[in-house]
Amino acid sequence: TSGDKAVCKLRTCPCDPAYPELCEVEVRDQDCKCKVALAAAQDGLCEHGEQLLLDPYGFGVCGCITSPPHVTWPDDGVCYPLYSQGPCDLGYHFSVSPSTLEPSCRPAICAQKNMVMWQDGKCYP
Repeated sequence: TSGDKAVCKLRTCPCDPAYPELCEVEVRDQDCKCKVALAAAQDGLCEHGEQLLLDPYGFGVCGCITSPPHVTWPDDGVCYPLYSQGPCDLGYHFSVSPSTLEPSCRPAICAQKNMVMWQDGKCYP
């Protein structure tokens, strides 16, 4: 920012629009400032289940992986993939409660792993 105004600037790190999942983001306080967003956990910058996301100033910060969607479980602060077992007991899957929009463990109705029942009563991955 410049005073109280946002200033647009060119990206410091490379990004190929054809492969946005491989875009690099600038990380503050790193020797090599450009890091591949999805390799952040592998590179030791973020925890398992996290990637680098852009903050309002264009710098990379750790947050839950967006594709496939991961959500933070409040009990341990870890990002788990939705519709997996995640932090839930056997026979339950990790999802977001439709009424509270909070992470929850729901009974796994579908027989196959990582499948979830939709409103039409069918199971989908």
